[in-house]
Amino acid sequence: MAREYRIDRPPAVNVSRLDEELRAAFGGGAVYLGMALDPGGVRVVLDDAATEADEATARSVTLAHDHTRLSAGQAQEAARAARVAAARAQVNAADLAGIVADVGNAATIPARRCARRSRAWRGCWAASRKAEGYTPSVE
Repeated sequence: MAREYRIDRPPAVNVSRLDEELRAAFGGGAVYLGMALDPGGVRVVLDDAATEADEATARSVTLAHDHTRLSAGQAQEAARAARVAAARAQVNAADLAGIVADVGNAATIPARRCARRSRAWRGCWAASRKAEGYTPSVE
């Protein structure tokens, strides 16, 4: 069996961190079974073997809870998210540089080809007109 204790909740609760703090306070023993949020409070579930001192420990840990601190799992997830964001930024910067280089090449290569073809075409046109005996009239 288990006993439940309702403790008035602090203004904000980080459930994962509070559960971690309660487990640490009870030394991972069988006295602390779990916790849940109730409207306006926290319900701490202790084993029937819990003493008044265990109830006082649960109350003091809950009331001293700092919701801004992350649990170990949350800290690991935040670190992983930061590494993923940094990797994405590096990939995006590298991709952007590659895209800019590709766009630059795409813009200049056809322009160079067009200029070469244009010069070649003008040369061919001038040679064919000259072969026909055409001379431009200057008036």
